[in-house]
Amino acid sequence: MIGTRMASGKILIVDDEELALHSTKTLLNSEGITDIVTLADSRDVLPFLKKTNIDVVVLDLLMPHISGEQLLHQIHEEFPDVLIIILSVVDDFQMGINCMKIGAFDYLLKPADPQHLVACVKRALNQQSLAYAASSVENQLQDSSENRDGIFSEIVTVSKKMLALFNYVRAIGASDQPVLIYGETGTGKKLFAAAVHKISDVPGPLVSVKVAGLDENIFSELLCESQAEKKEGHLGEVMQNGCGTLFLDEIGELSDSSQLKLLNFLKNDSLTVQRAKGRKAARIICSTNKDLRKMIQEGRFRRDLYYRLGSHKIDIPPLRERPEDIPLLVHHFIEKTAIVLKKMSPLPTPELFTLLSTYYFPGNVRELQAMVRDAVSLCQGTRLSMKSFEDNIGIERRSFAREEQEQNNDFVLVTDNHFPTLNEGGNLLIDEAMRRADNNQRVAAGLLGISRQALNRRLRTRKHSGKK
Repeated sequence: MIGTRMASGKILIVDDEELALHSTKTLLNSEGITDIVTLADSRDVLPFLKKTNIDVVVLDLLMPHISGEQLLHQIHEEFPDVLIIILSVVDDFQMGINCMKIGAFDYLLKPADPQHLVACVKRALNQQSLAYAASSVENQLQDSSENRDGIFSEIVTVSKKMLALFNYVRAIGASDQPVLIYGETGTGKKLFAAAVHKISDVPGPLVSVKVAGLDENIFSELLCESQAEKKEGHLGEVMQNGCGTLFLDEIGELSDSSQLKLLNFLKNDSLTVQRAKGRKAARIICSTNKDLRKMIQEGRFRRDLYYRLGSHKIDIPPLRERPEDIPLLVHHFIEKTAIVLKKMSPLPTPELFTLLSTYYFPGNVRELQAMVRDAVSLCQGTRLSMKSFEDNIGIERRSFAREEQEQNNDFVLVTDNHFPTLNEGGNLLIDEAMRRADNNQRVAAGLLGISRQALNRRLRTRKHSGKK
């Protein structure tokens, strides 16, 4: 779960039955949820919300004066940030669907299962906590933007791992030795290369060359002084005048002969003259998403080149290892996309972060950015729909499932030391999906590849049969 912590939010319970109010409040109090207000008259709800900050409303559906369904409409319209959990004695599937469409966070039958009710309230509080945390961090970054040096302004993060890398980049800034940047696709290797260039105070441009797929002759020309002369002010300026930074992207794709040519270029050290004259020499930065040490063992990368390039190493963690950045990045990309499209920034639904927390993100930050762009482009209202995210994640899950299953050994389908029956296996899968989705049925259904309605029927059947 992204940044999981219990939100210290305020809860409002609305029910015309005093006994129901008392029992629900007592149950939540027993689970450590104590900031609770109760109202027995539905007419008092809207005036109360106008003067009191409430995070979660537990709302009875059938009440005199103003029905729960009417209140659901009004609360969602006037207080869209409040999460509403409906409690109802009406075992009507369509009614539940209608309430969810209006904006209910969840729909539970009365008398609600105590564990299910508590889990639902905790999940709502946690999602409110996530939304507040993301908003708070974003505001802090905006407030401090004028005081930042701009070196890392393009890298949006609150991760301790990433902030530690910032300090490392500052520490190696004065060095003119090569820098080797590791990172999976989409982690921001080029952004870190730009940060190294800025902090090094090297005069001249940052020139990027993506070496993957380059013909050997073309790569040789790039390193050749005679050819570099033809590109004065760009690559030639870096190579001959010792002015600027040369960024070689994806060096793990270099052929054997190109590796040798690069090694010889570095050995000749054509920039030594600039150092001798006391000028700031040009800098070499390389990046790769490959495991170069493994490639060395397999004879696919030169050991001597590796040691010459790797004087300083930056290892960027993938997005799945810094999930605390996901809410901040989502808000950041929403705003950027909305500006480009010249539309209002839609608000993400709280359960979106639960969905994203279950995802592996093989494409890292770049993949998340593409998802947000797609969702904002399709958005017609003030709330960001989850459907676009669910569709994109579903496609990636199917193509990535086999590799993830091979790497992830923390879930084993066994029960009581015997091979499970089909029914037992299904129950184990449901339990695991609900655990990973933090009891969010919509997200769990997506993990299982079934509809939420099908999952809900399965859970209700288990409950009525007494099986867990």
